[in-house]
Amino acid sequence: MQKVIEPRSSLGCAIVEFFDALSEYFPENDVKRCEILVFGGCAVHVYTEARGSADIDAEILACDQARKEDIVATLVGEEGFYYIDDDGISKSLELDTNFNTSLGPLHEDYTDRKVRLTLQTANPRIEVYLASPVDVAISKLGRFGQIELTRGAVLSKQPLNHKYGIRYE
Repeated sequence: MQKVIEPRSSLGCAIVEFFDALSEYFPENDVKRCEILVFGGCAVHVYTEARGSADIDAEILACDQARKEDIVATLVGEEGFYYIDDDGISKSLELDTNFNTSLGPLHEDYTDRKVRLTLQTANPRIEVYLASPVDVAISKLGRFGQIELTRGAVLSKQPLNHKYGIRYE
């Protein structure tokens, strides 16, 4: 069984839509696939619906034959990515190219605890996951800034399976 969570806000849905830009690298009739693991404020938002983030901290876990450099270049893009938030305001979302999982004190099995989003990209070859709440909090400790402490505190105050809506499928 796999852990899953449903993104319930416009930002949660936008996080998934953001990665649709990678479809050119992973044609639906091909065997290539891509797994993306989201950390940071965007993950905290999906788990708690607390304040969001304008940047996505993400790790490309699996990208088969596609080069990670090409994937990052596509996600950074020139046009930018915009969505309408829950209040009807246009917001932008961008990839944080400085995010790196090797900078924090993550345990070696953090990818085993990933949580799959029930909403996925239009391309079945691209799968979006969140790092587990524990791993998101631990990754925040590696940066140890005020924003990270605040987001870590939000996660620590919520009961894991109730507020977050994590379930098994």
